[in-house]
Amino acid sequence: MGPLKRPAPETAALEETELFLKAKKFASDGRISHSEAKELWADGHLSPQELEVLRHITRTFHFTYKAMAWIQPLLHSPKKTSYYRQVHGQRYDRELLEMAERFVKDGQISYAEAHSLWQSSQDGKGVTEVERKTLQYTLDHMKYTTKAAAFLRLKLDEGKVPKGVRKSSLASKEGAKVKKLKKADSKEDAKRKKEAKQKVLIKWKWVKRPHSGFPAFPVVMPRKSHRFSLVVCHPMGCYSTFFLGPEGLVKDLLAQSKTIRDYCKILCPGARHIEWGKQWFRYRSNRGGTRQCHAEIISTRDLQRAVDFVSGVVASEVTTLGAADRVLLGGYSQGGCISLAVGLALPYDLGLIISQRGMLMKQTKLGWCQTPDKSTSRQDVLCGFLILLPYEIYIFITKGCFSNLEFP
Repeated sequence: MGPLKRPAPETAALEETELFLKAKKFASDGRISHSEAKELWADGHLSPQELEVLRHITRTFHFTYKAMAWIQPLLHSPKKTSYYRQVHGQRYDRELLEMAERFVKDGQISYAEAHSLWQSSQDGKGVTEVERKTLQYTLDHMKYTTKAAAFLRLKLDEGKVPKGVRKSSLASKEGAKVKKLKKADSKEDAKRKKEAKQKVLIKWKWVKRPHSGFPAFPVVMPRKSHRFSLVVCHPMGCYSTFFLGPEGLVKDLLAQSKTIRDYCKILCPGARHIEWGKQWFRYRSNRGGTRQCHAEIISTRDLQRAVDFVSGVVASEVTTLGAADRVLLGGYSQGGCISLAVGLALPYDLGLIISQRGMLMKQTKLGWCQTPDKSTSRQDVLCGFLILLPYEIYIFITKGCFSNLEFP
């Protein structure tokens, strides 16, 4: 299956509407933000024609990941039209309330999830009174870990300092309480994660793409329903089961996230056996070692075949889910090189490209620079690499997009 094409504008009339022109103004800085998406949605008070215009807007302009993740479910569920939810006569923020309900399904809301709730309430205009009331409602009616509850209460209490008490003094006291609780809570979290990991049993099936020339690879299916996909590419010299070991990435993800266990399909495509072992592409030179790996002479034919294969796997998932931003692509070492190359080759943006210790190969850069339509230049990218020094380990992670990355 070849790469998908971006849908062409349906009619010129859609682009002459006031809503489309408003979105065009929002997108003038490159992307439509979460707060701007809320303004376009207008609390769901849109006519059928305006809903069609809004769908056209999501296909035409780039949205931030948070904005697209928020607005897409609304467009696919017309009945869910209100930004607020009424509970016992009180009005609460629907998005925050539903997010908290998802988090508490495993029994309690963790510190990381409480942090996500607070971040989601920051829509560029600060925390509104409705959002603050919603977070307080979750504290009163849902179970939080001790550390998570202390964090969220501290945030909600900011700006509400009693008379005669300095804000800095109050914050320092609350911060000291959080630090005291942190150690006990972290031990509790570690114990729970260890127990959960021991209970996880990974099951996968083997899938082979016909006429690809690449071997069958393992696919881990979600327990409930398929809502998003993660495609991961192994390093050079390893097999497609690299991420499926007892201490591998997949087991960690399944143990730590109920969402991934229930709704994420994980695909582990494998490289061909070339000469001495499994390689996505062959090196034709070795002049600079690891630091100059990106500039080495490689088999561009191998690279292109690997990119076409992984692109086909990704395109199949995009077609199945009906949304490119629900597919994530990652890789480690040489697999990271492939994930970056595929991200630049695709004519649409995925949810995220992840490269761990991978490099943007010189051949990939040159091929992309010669492409007239650089429509993927805003693709979100997460890159990480590890440096080992005597007695010290440094891990560097950077997040950006292809248009902001410095090419080697």
